[in-house]
Amino acid sequence: MSTPHHPQSNGHAESAVKKVKYLILKTAPTGNIDNEAFDRGLLELHNTPNFIRRSPAQILFGHSLRSCVPVHAKSFTKKWQSRAESCDCRANKHAKNVETRYNKHARALPTLKIGTQVHNPTSKRWDKVGIIMGIGKSRDYHIKMSSCHTLWRNRRFLRPVCFPPSEPPDADDFDTPSKPPEPRRSKRIKMSVQDLR
Repeated sequence: MSTPHHPQSNGHAESAVKKVKYLILKTAPTGNIDNEAFDRGLLELHNTPNFIRRSPAQILFGHSLRSCVPVHAKSFTKKWQSRAESCDCRANKHAKNVETRYNKHARALPTLKIGTQVHNPTSKRWDKVGIIMGIGKSRDYHIKMSSCHTLWRNRRFLRPVCFPPSEPPDADDFDTPSKPPEPRRSKRIKMSVQDLR
């Protein structure tokens, strides 16, 4: 499960939903998916290779499903099955390279403790303040607002409240009374209407 307003933490599922929505829009514009065109489209979607060059059917069953697209008779031999296994190993190395490249420039936000006051961008103005009541497994926090609502937010959307540092007053401040600041005066020359004539 991904935290609210943070769908990128569940990117693979969001991408799959986007593909199926596009398929429904193409094959069943009325919304009735009980037709043969949608079934064939879903079958081809299961047989379509992804970024690791293997289809979801190959990952789940070990072979492609029979569909309307013509396939060579020797595509299910042991030779091609071993090549599929080597393809899995290459995809694993590629995924690790992508992760190291991302982590090279990314930095993790500092973790927050229970009881910390944080701003919550519910209204996109950072004007709501809540208190952290619990910490989840993957950078998600439970926040109790002043209205007693409990929200569930990702660390990306939380900003700790910064209070101004309180400085102790000096001893000299009690002896001399504080003077009010003088008003700021303009330094331009003021001329009356009669001087302009």
